[in-house]
Amino acid sequence: MIDFDTMIIPDGLNIAMFLVCLVLMFVRQMSLVDSIIGMFCISLPMFLLNLVIPDSFGGGDIKLMFASGIALGWKYSLLAAFIGILIAGIYCIYLILTKKVDKKGHIAFGPYLSIGIFIALCYGYEIVSWYLNLLM
Repeated sequence: MIDFDTMIIPDGLNIAMFLVCLVLMFVRQMSLVDSIIGMFCISLPMFLLNLVIPDSFGGGDIKLMFASGIALGWKYSLLAAFIGILIAGIYCIYLILTKKVDKKGHIAFGPYLSIGIFIALCYGYEIVSWYLNLLM
């Protein structure tokens, strides 16, 4: 909610999340390789995109996906980012259609990523299994 108000995710919150995610990595018995790949599979492309297109993502959003990747692993980090982007995209379409913001406006992206992270943590296995069953 801080991101909604200030467009900033404080480093203290990201550090706290990093520590919680370290514990979750062990509780969920994640492999170290999955966790390391999870840390970078979303945060690194976000960082690189931010270098090419300045202010496309905030540093807090990048750190949020980095920290959550430890607990999620690469599969569920991708799922969390997809869900966050989908929800934020739907909200942005609503804002543009109702003319509450123009195309160059910015939104707080962290809350939508957080929703995606929560859903991926709670229901990631079921969502991925359901999706893979659609393909077979």
